Amino acid sequence: MRLAGAFVLAALAAEGRPGWPRREGAALGLGEARRRAPAGARGPSDECGGAGGDVFVYLDERGESAFDGRFCGARAFSDGLAAVWRDRKYGFIDKSGTSAIPPLYEVVGDFSEGLAAVKLDGREKSWSFIDKTGRIVIPAVGDGRAEKFERGLAAIDIDSPNGYLAASAVWGYVDRTGRIVARFTRARSFRW
Repeated sequence: MRLAGAFVLAALAAEGRPGWPRREGAALGLGEARRRAPAGARGPSDECGGAGGDVFVYLDERGESAFDGRFCGARAFSDGLAAVWRDRKYGFIDKSGTSAIPPLYEVVGDFSEGLAAVKLDGREKSWSFIDKTGRIVIPAVGDGRAEKFERGLAAIDIDSPNGYLAASAVWGYVDRTGRIVARFTRARSFRW
């Protein structure tokens, strides 16, 4: 099914109908949808407990389900893919609702410039970056946080024994080959 407009992420109300539409930032390419709905609009689910408890659907511009599928811990589409929680792990779906990358990760970032930061185990300190096929392109970088790629670089926490916001924390930028190209204190992703 091809859609002319943007998708909207909606939490399901308890009876299974779409609840509060997630309009702020939920349109394609406009960032991550909010995870918390106001009281009464939540769709709690035992299988979604590790992803915040909400069940989500993607709606088209008419407010109808954009494709079959109910998802836990769903996020807005970013760079053509959206992170969804299935089987107690995160994976990614494409704009048709089809699984593009199977649920393998405990922690994920959004795709940007064809790469996303992921952790197979949430207790790991370092992040890896995968491409849109799920192949690890940059293995194990950073010490606690990784930002998305912008203009060919991603800000990463290189060394933070006292926390990534501590004055002693060392941040830097990693390029698409995994090489650390600069070191800073408290570096952030580019916002041009």
